[in-house]
Amino acid sequence: MKNMVVTHKAQLVILKQLLICPKARFSDLNKTSLTSDQFTFHLKKLIQNGLVEKAWDGYHLTTKGLEQAGRIDIKSVKMVKQPKLSVMICAVRGEEEKTEVLLSERLTDPIIGKVSFPVTKVILGEPLMGAAKRCLREETGLESSREEFAGVVQYRHYKNEIPQEVAVIICFQTRKFSGTLRTKTRKGVNKWMELRQAKELPNRYPHFTQLLSLLGRSKPFFREFEVRE
Repeated sequence: MKNMVVTHKAQLVILKQLLICPKARFSDLNKTSLTSDQFTFHLKKLIQNGLVEKAWDGYHLTTKGLEQAGRIDIKSVKMVKQPKLSVMICAVRGEEEKTEVLLSERLTDPIIGKVSFPVTKVILGEPLMGAAKRCLREETGLESSREEFAGVVQYRHYKNEIPQEVAVIICFQTRKFSGTLRTKTRKGVNKWMELRQAKELPNRYPHFTQLLSLLGRSKPFFREFEVRE
């Protein structure tokens, strides 16, 4: 049962109890109004799904169980929906008025048709700088030899005033790269563009102009942006 998210209240209570009290006994775990048989059913489900294991000294959370339990709000005993973590990399070439940045027009949702910098999700266990290297390689075909941390942005996406998604993006810049640009991939169409042209694009991603200005600074930045529809 890959990537299962626990939703049943009784099972959430068990995970919460094991987070607070590792090596708990059966009697320590049953903090619900369920009968012993019903509670045993849910405990066995967690064991079968690889979230809990039974040892000589009590019940324990497995690695998968710890990951799930770590997302539980202790007070409400509900799963907390967390932000996505991504990296963005801005490749730059040229100087002053002839400075160009490498942009990507997305061919996939949720920002299909919008122009921004290459971006990708961070893989569990992956170094952020390594993710930035991978992003540039996979999205454009270029190989960066020196990435510099630029800043952090948070995008909060609302639809009808209801939060839909939150993304935290770690931004990098590079002027040291090699290889041949892939002008089109499954995810986007890539092209170099002068700064003045990039700022005037009609299909740029929301707050792209502000981000472009921030990337030109010498000091790291932090900004929070809202996207509403």
